[in-house]
Amino acid sequence: MDSNKYFKELEKNLKDLDKKSRNDIIKELSYTSEDESYENLVKRFGSPEEMASNYLENLPKKSKKSRILLYTFLILIFIFLVLYISIKSYLSDPFDFSKYNAKTINEKINKPWHTLENIAKVDIEQSKVIIYFSQNKTFEYFCKSDKSNIAKNETFFIKQSRCYLKIPKKAFGIKVFQSNLVLIKPLEELSIEAKQSSIEFVSKNQKYNFDFEKKQSHFKDFVSNKDGIKIKSKLSQSSFDRYEY
Repeated sequence: MDSNKYFKELEKNLKDLDKKSRNDIIKELSYTSEDESYENLVKRFGSPEEMASNYLENLPKKSKKSRILLYTFLILIFIFLVLYISIKSYLSDPFDFSKYNAKTINEKINKPWHTLENIAKVDIEQSKVIIYFSQNKTFEYFCKSDKSNIAKNETFFIKQSRCYLKIPKKAFGIKVFQSNLVLIKPLEELSIEAKQSSIEFVSKNQKYNFDFEKKQSHFKDFVSNKDGIKIKSKLSQSSFDRYEY
């Protein structure tokens, strides 16, 4: 019947009402208008859109506003959860870095490593970098994103990436900005300059001679041995802690 078409369109335009309210309105109108044509119903009540508008105008404004606020709040919560899960997944360690060395790390990172000659320093910005120390003479690296990583003169630049490095056994310089750096048992002297960064250190019973210069920074009480490998660190708004998985 034509009346069914009218009431279906009316119900569709009353979507801002709860189901019970919609059913009550349709039931009340159809009780006296069940056998009428679509055209007669339009003459009596106006179009379905106009009829629905009359009912919706009587809704308290607060109710409409509350519904919009609720939907907005739920959307924001969903976005926050997605971002939280994504960031946590990106920042969390995929495995215990301290259980590996420059040789055995290939068991975990079994993709091709890149080799560079004559690298004596790394410059790290807004990245997560894990450094292993090798007996070899060449510098090796594997990064999940190589777009912003370049080698210039004796420095390897890392920006907005997650990288694993194998540093040759020689004195080495590391500059870090807004990054997380993990050092796994250095074999030679290191010179570290860090700003707004987190440095995590694994010693594995190796003796080290720590020389800290800090400004608004935090570091754990490391046992320093004057005969150990020299670790010179200049920290600004940074932390220097033991690595924990």
